[in-house]
Amino acid sequence: MAEGRPMTNAELQAYYAGHGIETELSLDDNGDEQVVITSEEGLRRMADLSPNPASAHAMVDQLLAAADDGDASGSTVLTGRPTPG
Repeated sequence: MAEGRPMTNAELQAYYAGHGIETELSLDDNGDEQVVITSEEGLRRMADLSPNPASAHAMVDQLLAAADDGDASGSTVLTGRPTPG
């Protein structure tokens, strides 16, 4: 993993797997492959790993509320990627 560049899909999947977070690959609207966390539990584990877990959990709550309300339009995919180092 090179410092200062976004992680590749393979590196990202290995990182998530190393933290017990299940993922799958999905195509976004542009046809680009994205790594998707497949469960609320995985989103919560990722939030626990963030620099500010309380804020991250609040974002997960908002995301899940929007999905429950039907406000998540189309194929909403979170594409934030950790940058090593």
